[in-house]
Amino acid sequence: MTDADDKRLQLYLFSRRKLLGRAARLTGDGSIAEDLLQDAWLRFDAAAAGQAQRETLPYLRTVVDNLIRDWRRRRSVRSSLFAESAEAPFADVASLDPSPETHAIARDELRALAALLGTMPVRMRRAVEMHWLEGATLTQIAERLGVSVTTVHGLVVEGVARCRAALRDPG
Repeated sequence: MTDADDKRLQLYLFSRRKLLGRAARLTGDGSIAEDLLQDAWLRFDAAAAGQAQRETLPYLRTVVDNLIRDWRRRRSVRSSLFAESAEAPFADVASLDPSPETHAIARDELRALAALLGTMPVRMRRAVEMHWLEGATLTQIAERLGVSVTTVHGLVVEGVARCRAALRDPG
């Protein structure tokens, strides 16, 4: 166990009680809160390995909050799909599948983004692809491209801004 691993573990253990209380309060169930916190630790430990220590506590809180939000969303969908009402037959439940129009719009947006990525400088395109499509961290991208994390951050921010602008103004 490296010194950074030990510091992450100590940070987690130090923050655990508050995080668990928050999760229990927001989920209404201590055992679910425990499960979410355990999942948060696994994600935090894997992702925070390359992060500076000062950034990890807010990141850990964000991981926990996102897991709670996802849990609540799943619970809401499940409860609406499996409502115990004899008056609501399953035929009346709206499909969760996207409509043909949504498919067409998404396909058009994907084509526009693919075309835009083809016009970006190579490093910017690779940084955006690695970050958004492969899920690589900025540190991992910097190592692969042989540049600084700051440079990668700038490349990703500018690339994503270009993508968003292209989607807002397709003409």
